[in-house]
Amino acid sequence: MLRFPFLAAGAAGLLLTVACDGDQGKAGVTGDSCTVVDNDDGTLTITCGDTVVTVPAGGQGTPGDSGPPGDPGEAGPPGEAGISCTLVDNNNGTKTITCTDGTTITVSDALKDYNQLTDAEKAALDPTLKIIKVDFPSTGKPVITMLITDRNGNPVTGMDSLTSGAGLTWRASVLKLVVGTPSALGVNGAAIDTWVSYNAANATSSASTESANSSGTATAGQGTLIDLGDGTYTYTFDKNITDEANAGTKYEADKTHRVVVLAYKSGNPFRPMDAWMDLIPQTGSDETGKNEKINQDSCMKCHSDFKAPANATAAFHSGTRYDVGTCVACHNDQRRFSSSGSPNTEPTMTAGTTPGTVKWSGNASVINGEAVINMPVFIHKIHMGEELRLKPDRANGSGQYSAVQYDEVTYAQDVRNCEKCHNTAAKADNWETGISRRACGACHDDISFVSPAPVGRKMHSGLAQPDDTGCSAATCHGGAGKVAGYHEPVAPPNTITSGTLPDSPDGQYRRMGWQWDSVNNKGVSGTVASPLTCTLSAPCLPSANSNAAWMAAAGYVPTGAAQITYDVSAVKLDANKNPQIVFKLKKDGTDVDFGTYDATNKPELLTGFVGSPSAYFAYTLPQDGIAAPVDFNATTSKYIRTCWINGPSAATDCKLEKDATTGYYTLTVLSTTLPSTAKFLTGGIGYTYSMSSTQPLTQTDLTGFPYNATTKIGGLIVPAPNVWKATGTNSSSMRRSIVETARCNNCHDGLGVTPTYHSGQRNDGPTCSFCHNPNRVNSGWAVNAKDIIHAIHGGGKRNVPFTWHGEIKAWEVTYPGVLNTCTQCHVPGGYDFSVSSTANNVPNMLYSYAATGSGYDPNPVAPATVGPFISPYVTPNTAYGSGYTTSGTRTVGTQYTGANTAPAVCSAGSPCTCSQANPCFAEDTTLVHSPITAACGACHDSTIAQNHFKAFGGSYYAPRGTALNTQEQCLMCHGKGKIAAIAEVHK
Repeated sequence: MLRFPFLAAGAAGLLLTVACDGDQGKAGVTGDSCTVVDNDDGTLTITCGDTVVTVPAGGQGTPGDSGPPGDPGEAGPPGEAGISCTLVDNNNGTKTITCTDGTTITVSDALKDYNQLTDAEKAALDPTLKIIKVDFPSTGKPVITMLITDRNGNPVTGMDSLTSGAGLTWRASVLKLVVGTPSALGVNGAAIDTWVSYNAANATSSASTESANSSGTATAGQGTLIDLGDGTYTYTFDKNITDEANAGTKYEADKTHRVVVLAYKSGNPFRPMDAWMDLIPQTGSDETGKNEKINQDSCMKCHSDFKAPANATAAFHSGTRYDVGTCVACHNDQRRFSSSGSPNTEPTMTAGTTPGTVKWSGNASVINGEAVINMPVFIHKIHMGEELRLKPDRANGSGQYSAVQYDEVTYAQDVRNCEKCHNTAAKADNWETGISRRACGACHDDISFVSPAPVGRKMHSGLAQPDDTGCSAATCHGGAGKVAGYHEPVAPPNTITSGTLPDSPDGQYRRMGWQWDSVNNKGVSGTVASPLTCTLSAPCLPSANSNAAWMAAAGYVPTGAAQITYDVSAVKLDANKNPQIVFKLKKDGTDVDFGTYDATNKPELLTGFVGSPSAYFAYTLPQDGIAAPVDFNATTSKYIRTCWINGPSAATDCKLEKDATTGYYTLTVLSTTLPSTAKFLTGGIGYTYSMSSTQPLTQTDLTGFPYNATTKIGGLIVPAPNVWKATGTNSSSMRRSIVETARCNNCHDGLGVTPTYHSGQRNDGPTCSFCHNPNRVNSGWAVNAKDIIHAIHGGGKRNVPFTWHGEIKAWEVTYPGVLNTCTQCHVPGGYDFSVSSTANNVPNMLYSYAATGSGYDPNPVAPATVGPFISPYVTPNTAYGSGYTTSGTRTVGTQYTGANTAPAVCSAGSPCTCSQANPCFAEDTTLVHSPITAACGACHDSTIAQNHFKAFGGSYYAPRGTALNTQEQCLMCHGKGKIAAIAEVHK
């Protein structure tokens, strides 16, 4: 059957034309012989030779009024010639209809034959496999009936003929769910559900899947796959699930069963297909989804997609196994056994006697009595990752199961946020109610449930537990809120309570240290000459910018804690060109009135809190020959508490005024006057985190999170999301939109908390560019936002480790998503210059600076001006010259003097006074990256890639004086619609 979406107009051309009553007209041109049959259902079927088309019928017209009798009419004009049409089969699932009136239309067959598709059509197929039904016949060999459709819902046939050799692979599995409860324990004494596969040779053998045979005849170990020719297929298992001696479990028809089907082809010429169904054989009841504990959509928020695109691969199993419901086909409890049927044993722990130092060599199939690769164990271990205590010794063997280095995985948020994965599913609360040694021991791998505890492990506080009977007892982990209470995603203060600082605890980085001097009422930093002594009563922080309070992650608000939010009404300039921000704070949704500062009775903005957020402003000033850059390169900020203390009548620094009618406060930065050249003024509330001068807003009246006023450590921070506005709403007054915080939080669930940076106070993706602007450098690295964010996320792919801020260890970051899925972070069009808001900005984008100043000391322990872990691209102890600045005096370099005038040359005889109106430019010896190369080179850092950038005008660690005289030509090939468009090469 052909589908004719155009028939409402096209059908008329195929119908015969009828003349008025009169003499016979001139015969028309002979056309193809066709018949028309009225189907009495509003359609007509037209048959022309071998072609059959069904079209909508025209409706009955409204009868006209009867006219008066008259004379017989004259003969009508000759009839019109008929239209001749031909039909050509294109042998690719389409047919072309060509008519003599010039009309040519190509239509698709409803049924597609995979074997007749071109490679491009296979890639566009995007097929879906749906299990229609499962039969459990008396033979004991289940039969699955399936339908394969393309992306448009058309059935696809011919996908069984390539099942041998390197062709299409079909795999299938059938499992049974063994329910476990504290009163009716399941497999291995578990109080939680366990999937057990029939596909094992017996009850003490490992289980996986069986493959398909398309010959139509039985083949040992292979099921029989039959293409029914209409898009439906049947798969008959080779495994007799009623043969208990030769199956992995006993057949129980009243229990929930799962069938799993995987269909894919080597190289993924089309997107692979996964499908599964849960049902009860005895009744046929569809149980699909009723036993799920996790929400796969939550997995995809962080992982992008497990499913491979056509002609590509993805991270896991080459992208062929992507539906979480199918994982248990292989990742089940029976993997505690070898393929030969013998039980796998825990590897010998070869070194260490304390948790965190235990090592083993070789593979680990079983740890603490549980199969490592069993789904609940494996997934928990992967996400616990580097926090696991039992470590493989990779110097003596592969040291992990099947080369999966799960103990090196870095997790992008607090691992105790169990509801990140366990949500909305039918049994999502199982993480809290289904308490078991299996699930708990997967993360807490240094806890032993047997006595005596094996080497490197400590005894379970509830002593030995041979099964899960007691786990949910009210005196143990049972009862409302108990498990959740132990899994509160709250990071503790980052304190150091022993030793001296600075130090180099692992030989890789140096912590200078910070401590509150309660005698002199100030914070002090440690130096190599004068180290700090850290004790329980006088704890240290790694630096003044370290987190000093307990800090809630993932939007969690502990019981009794207040939730602070910011409301920004406007950002503007006053009559004197001073930046202003109009805002209010809300506590649990209610406006906060700061009151009047009183050093004795009202020393803080909020009762029960210390500290405050800041008002932060960013804008652009002329730089490097660009009068109006589109990247922030200048900032000013004020601590709100300071402005509050100053009051509404302050004449210097800043002031804070309240509108009694609206409740909004207006903060004015009196110490900064913007010149007329300033553009893109944007301001926000939040951002504060230095213990030396701008302590974050911290709640201090909660007993569960005690605050020590003497050391300034403790209390609770529930990070309030930063809120910002630009001075205008059109593209000429706002910086281009590139990323969205919501996209970042798909994975992080709260930027800045576990992994912790900026004490959770700088938690908005777009405004990272306030501070991390093109002029910011550190340790010989460009730390412009696009440079560092790409380099951190691409840490596992880089050739040269990104060693900026050694304690961060960005080179160890394991990105969980598909790295070339740029829209994981970027808004569509925000990364590939395919929309005008980004494409038009290219000429005015600033170069990223990578090296300015001097003192690049390669020794990570000895004192250094710049810091530890310098970039390997800079030469130690080399002076690269001064960078861009709007303050101070310069005797070298050049200074802005106007949009249409040459920069002034600074010298000892004619020094430059740098200012907002007349900023001083960096020296020509500083090292820079050209704008697009900066982003690309952060991930693509191989020598070949760098040579490619340079061959097309890109600059990478090039002297500014040379770089500004070249023009990168990246978009000549990588622009929208070009041969290697950015979006295309990142599919």
